[in-house]
Amino acid sequence: MSKRMRQYLGILAALVSYYAVHEGAHLAYACAIGVFEKIRFLGLGIQIVTDTQCMTNTQLGVFCAVGAIATLIVAYALTLTAPAICKVESEVFKACIYYITMAMLLL
Repeated sequence: MSKRMRQYLGILAALVSYYAVHEGAHLAYACAIGVFEKIRFLGLGIQIVTDTQCMTNTQLGVFCAVGAIATLIVAYALTLTAPAICKVESEVFKACIYYITMAMLLL
């Protein structure tokens, strides 16, 4: 596979992984406290819609923070496992993990 194709695949994997982790954390928390309404698809992104009238200020703060916290946890976990990832033979896998790690750390 060409370098350019690996880059595009890595960027796509990073985008999907970011939404799965970040918005997934929002979704899990909203379901856990019983305020989840629906998932709204917006162009390239998604949004978790909740009933904010039923949430306390603390719950709303946690809801906002949980996505960023989950993203950072995954980013640092990937960073810590870098030596093991570098031993993998697949260039495609390494490119995907590289772009996923960068996206999680930067976003």
